[in-house]
Amino acid sequence: MQNDQASLPLISVIVPVYNMSGRMDLCLRCLTGQTYRNLEILLVDDGSTDDSWARIQKWAARDARIRPLHKENGGVSSARNYGLDRMQGEYVTFVDPDDAFSSHMIQWLYETLGQCNVPLSTCRILPRRAAEAAILPPEPAAPGAARKVALTEYDHWGAYAHVQCYGALYRADLLQGLRFDETLTYAEDLLFFTHALLRAKTTAALMDQLYYYVEWNDSALHRPYMATQFTDVLVWEQVCTLGKDISPLFYESARTHYMFACTRAFYYSFTSESDCTDIRREAVRRLRQNRQAVWAMPPICRKERIKALLAMVSPALGEALWRLTKRFSHS
Repeated sequence: MQNDQASLPLISVIVPVYNMSGRMDLCLRCLTGQTYRNLEILLVDDGSTDDSWARIQKWAARDARIRPLHKENGGVSSARNYGLDRMQGEYVTFVDPDDAFSSHMIQWLYETLGQCNVPLSTCRILPRRAAEAAILPPEPAAPGAARKVALTEYDHWGAYAHVQCYGALYRADLLQGLRFDETLTYAEDLLFFTHALLRAKTTAALMDQLYYYVEWNDSALHRPYMATQFTDVLVWEQVCTLGKDISPLFYESARTHYMFACTRAFYYSFTSESDCTDIRREAVRRLRQNRQAVWAMPPICRKERIKALLAMVSPALGEALWRLTKRFSHS
């Protein structure tokens, strides 16, 4: 790492903010404390109704690298696109305002990208419970090994696989004309990352867990299922279509993820406060249509494969067992 930070390329960090006043401070401490200093930090307030905008302005007054941006509410994809349209860096990364990450994350992603001579680098994600959000893991002393992965050897279940827009560093020209689909309410970052990956053709995967994803109690996975979450299934279907001619490994591993998403939609829909009968029927139809992919789900998904097979054979029995399991888990 060179001592003269000004000689290093400018890296843009895009942070979409919506009603995050009480949660963004840790993220911003992690950002302003990065060992890679030549940053522009775009805090995009997406029409927050709390005092997020005031907090953003206070942080901007502390650190000249922070660019406060305010727009009408349009959703997380709209906020990220707003940042992409206004960024000035030669490289760009995304973080969410209620997450945290290592102080070395951006530096090591940048160095890995350069060492492997690729336009895209990624690190691994470390899930964190809400109760431990403010307790950061020990900082690694040095980066671990990086793996250069071509599309033809890309396995969506591999340790190097990546599906989020965050925890990654992109060369800016890779994203020329590429934007988040603002019609999607779930898995929009998976689709964006897949398009970037297809453009890159080869990625450098840093095996260190440098991005800490906080599983807040009010996150989508902990709330009752909403019909809009079915876009997760639709996006994985698109990923399969996009990767069909790339390689058998890319396509088949995406297809098993697609079946995983269908299974999750079937069972999660029972938590919904709305009638999700049509969603369950559609999930079962897709599972039955892709029986071979269900059987091909990897060992790590053994429970999900059993649940998928059960839903395919008898949706009513699948529902009954799900409700029985939930009853005992809460007793």
